[in-house]
Parts: sequence; C-alpha cells; structure tokens
Amino acid sequence: QNQQAIDSRLGSNWGLRTGDWALVEFQGETSLYKKPDDYWEVNNLVVRLGEWMQELAKYRVSLIECLDRGDPLPTPPLYEQWLTHQEGVPSTDTTNQPENLAQNP
Repeated sequence: QNQQAIDSRLGSNWGLRTGDWALVEFQGETSLYKKPDDYWEVNNLVVRLGEWMQELAKYRVSLIECLDRGDPLPTPPLYEQWLTHQEGVPSTDTTNQPENLAQNP
C-alpha cells in the first residue's frame, strides 16, 4: 500500500495527514480522525486510540527530522500492522478495527 504523509505547521498549531488518518493539534488540543471515513472530522478518536495517536506523533517527529536533514522520508505506520503487534493475538472485539473507527463509540 502506497502511503504518503503531509505535515503542516502554523505557529504552535500543526497537522499530520496520511491517506488513513488526520492527527491535528489546534490551540493545544490534539485530535485524531479516521480518514476518509470521517470526512468532516467530527469523531475525535484520541481517547479511544491514545496509543496509536502517540505512534503517529512519533512518526511526525521522525518525518520533521528527515525533512530538516534532507533525508528520504519514512513511510507512515500502518494501523492494522500496529494493532496486530499491540494485541499479539486477534481479538473478537471489533471496536478498534479500521472499518469501525469512524462510528461513534
């Protein structure tokens, strides 16, 4: 799967967007949205997926470091791979499966 990321900054506000996620910090509040399912960005998943948000934030730091050095850009992490790695064993709970994330908890 071809993944790209876009990082934008305006003062202390910033956003990281991939084909599947939008991680935004605006006026000190961090939000995480599943894309393209949550087109209008109304279902903030930061509480449900705080660890995934931290993973994306770490990726954003590495992306900025590569941009500053002129190095090749790293590939964004894939949620499904991360979820499998975190759980270790497939779960019958489908709450955090990608197809269910844009629905209200």
